[in-house]
Amino acid sequence: MCVLLAGCAAPPQDAPRLRYLCQHGQQFEARLYEDAALLDGQNAQQQLARAAEDGGALGYDDGTLHAVFGLGADGREALLRYAGIPEAVHCRLTDSAADAVRAVPRARPKPVQPESADAPRELPTNLRTSGGRDSMRGN
Repeated sequence: MCVLLAGCAAPPQDAPRLRYLCQHGQQFEARLYEDAALLDGQNAQQQLARAAEDGGALGYDDGTLHAVFGLGADGREALLRYAGIPEAVHCRLTDSAADAVRAVPRARPKPVQPESADAPRELPTNLRTSGGRDSMRGN
């Protein structure tokens, strides 16, 4: 049906999980978006905002970590610079089937906000649902 309608759009594509192996055995997965990168490491998750980079590389930063993706002759290398640690961490994309590293042209998914504890669980009404009585009519 959607094929016949010109206004139908495909759902937004999520960023692929790019697996990286680093020089001292660290591993992480990265999902790169136009506005942020989501990194899943062995012990933590981190969200980095997009930062400007030269030469077509993709830079992301959150003040404690600056990550650059798409480095090297084949674009499969990444460099992680942690605040307070002088040595940068060099990493390489492990998935041989992955194309050139690039950001997915969409914003990162927004986390679902938990429901407030103060929010009512049911919609309050003046109708009774038990006892066969209708509170509106007084029966």
